[in-house]
Amino acid sequence: MKKTLLKIAGYSAVGLGFAGAFLPILPTTPFLLLAIYCFSKSYPEMIDWLYANKHFGQYLKNYNCGKGVPVFVKFSAIVTMCSVIAFTAIIFIQTTWLRVLLFVIALAVSVHIATLKTCRNGEKN
Repeated sequence: MKKTLLKIAGYSAVGLGFAGAFLPILPTTPFLLLAIYCFSKSYPEMIDWLYANKHFGQYLKNYNCGKGVPVFVKFSAIVTMCSVIAFTAIIFIQTTWLRVLLFVIALAVSVHIATLKTCRNGEKN
């Protein structure tokens, strides 16, 4: 039963990760890392499939192996996140404390992303 639930969670995380590749409000990488964790406990063959993906497999391998994240990925993640949060806070949020909270969260996540180890674009496993 536990393996089945972990498989379902893994597939759900992959689905949300794919959606996050196209929707700026959903993060891709955390969902894919969650999928790797779930599959490591239930269906290890799927980890190879994720690592073999031509769009994000190399990023996942580099991140999980401790090699880091390319500068372009860091930059695009920070710009996209800050743009969406700024747009949301300015257009849709009327409460000042909630706007401030959103900007503090954006700052904290930006600092976290910026401080992740950086790998060279050509670095392979």
